[in-house]
Amino acid sequence: MTPGVSLCDWERLGILSREIKPIRAYIERGWNVKVISYGPAPEWLVSDRLTVVSLRHPRELFLPNRFKELDIWADVLRTNQSRKCYYFVAFAILSHKPILLRCGYVHGEYLESTVPGSAHTKFYMRLEAWAFRRATGVCVPTEQLKRWVEERYKCSPNRVTLLPNYIDSDKFFFNNGCIKNTNDSVRIISIGRLESVKRFDLLVKSCARIEGAELTIVGEGRERGNLEALASSFGVKLNMPGIIPHDQLPGLLRSQSVYVMTSLREGHPKALIEAMACGLPCVVTKGIGIDDNSDFASYVNFAEPEEDSIANTICSIKDLMLNPSEIHLRGAEFAANRYGFTALFEKEYRFICKLSKGK
Repeated sequence: MTPGVSLCDWERLGILSREIKPIRAYIERGWNVKVISYGPAPEWLVSDRLTVVSLRHPRELFLPNRFKELDIWADVLRTNQSRKCYYFVAFAILSHKPILLRCGYVHGEYLESTVPGSAHTKFYMRLEAWAFRRATGVCVPTEQLKRWVEERYKCSPNRVTLLPNYIDSDKFFFNNGCIKNTNDSVRIISIGRLESVKRFDLLVKSCARIEGAELTIVGEGRERGNLEALASSFGVKLNMPGIIPHDQLPGLLRSQSVYVMTSLREGHPKALIEAMACGLPCVVTKGIGIDDNSDFASYVNFAEPEEDSIANTICSIKDLMLNPSEIHLRGAEFAANRYGFTALFEKEYRFICKLSKGK
């Protein structure tokens, strides 16, 4: 797991059921899984085939007793994200184990696009580049990140595999459309950390220009107070329920009119894809990782990152909120087929089996 993150953290954030789905899939295929975590695990989760090693810092991997235990036990290693992956790649090299460097985003690319040129960014990228080049195999979620890793980290293309983040298509699916507007309200939803990079302030101001707008933002973060004050000053009806368990999101999405994403940057927008899978019309502003070259671009409505453009785009698709168009039905089908768990896990499973047999 990412250093500093525990299974209990996943449970607190409401994403445990989603994040452990691959772990359970490995266990169902007869594998034993040991999770390297940074804190406790829910007691109900641990079983004969699933054990948890709790560390305070990844340096503890190299303590003699811990190193020997994991060296003897493991056949193949797998990361959950790229952040500080160099610890795990170093462990794999010293223990002569294959390692799949799997990531839902590339932390060095995030740093380069948010704090470019800083000493920390340069130092971190050197360490991460070393890890990417020395890992047995690498999986990244988008073509843009694949090109970035190959160009910036000088990673051989034949070692980098495209593996998008999955959605749980058993839960996020089109179910005869969403609950539509019955009182001229426009129910707008967005999901993400309440941080400036998500530009929720822009979304609030845009909603002020839409008659009958009701905005729901799911998530927690430092911008909550600012957003509440902004909505009050603009007279926007704003609902911020905080963190919602992942299993409850499909029902909430289906009760809305439109999904809007105003992020300055995204690695791989799972919440957007989940909304598409539920059949919602989606309005998106272009940003880093989100443009008209994205593989889902044909199924979303792009707006400029300006209040008028976002509001006008939402209003222009009002009829689609009442009667989903063919494009959004195809978008739901595309999201399920392209990002469904079963197909993507099968791809990862074949990859990791190949690594473990070649160790």
